[in-house]
Amino acid sequence: MTMGLLISDIHGVLEALEAVFETCPPEDFDFILNCGDTLVFGPDPVAVVDLVENRGVTSIRGNVDEWALAFFEGTPPERPKMAAKRWVYEFTAGKMTPAVDKIVHSWPREMKLQMDDQTIHMVHGSPADFMEGLVSSTPETRLRELAAMSRSDLVICGHSHDPFARQVNKTLFINPGCVGRAFDGDVRASCAVLEMDEDNYSVDLLRVEYNWKATLEKMVTLKFPAPIRKALETGQREEPEISP
Repeated sequence: MTMGLLISDIHGVLEALEAVFETCPPEDFDFILNCGDTLVFGPDPVAVVDLVENRGVTSIRGNVDEWALAFFEGTPPERPKMAAKRWVYEFTAGKMTPAVDKIVHSWPREMKLQMDDQTIHMVHGSPADFMEGLVSSTPETRLRELAAMSRSDLVICGHSHDPFARQVNKTLFINPGCVGRAFDGDVRASCAVLEMDEDNYSVDLLRVEYNWKATLEKMVTLKFPAPIRKALETGQREEPEISP
């Protein structure tokens, strides 16, 4: 039997990632997969990159990672447009170093892995679109289309922050939710544990308590905009709601 820890959307929240690793010690797993959006919105973007690298996590890039790279490299994109969100991108770029830039550039947008003769397709959004958010209510017809496109046994995704595991034909779709930036009103971190025994799978979707108040204190000290602090405190998107 092979065991994997699945994470995504850490968003620079070190306390949440540390709590996930305390609950699910990396040494207990055969692999750890991170589906992107590791940077931005939390106060510790560099520390989370260091931690996932030091723990041997296999990572891909998310859209906010790419936008953070653009800010760091002096070519900021038009998105996001919300002033509070642009502030956190500027903050992240100010914390980044050439070494972090190189690491994040080394992460691909998607990746296919072989584990126990099973093909795992890591994507941030969907196999079709980097920015397509798959959720627990995504129509089965759409998942069938994506399964045919991916031609994989498992599709691991992130982006939507909506944890789910859904089997469509012979393809298992898993979204572990978000480690550090909840949208569903539950401030806890989210992750998933995958057990594989040939083509038999077991998935546990976990919510993990973490000291979000310590994260919030850092954000206050660093003068993070009020909408970003409120989003962390309430586990909801900022107002107005624009992606991401």
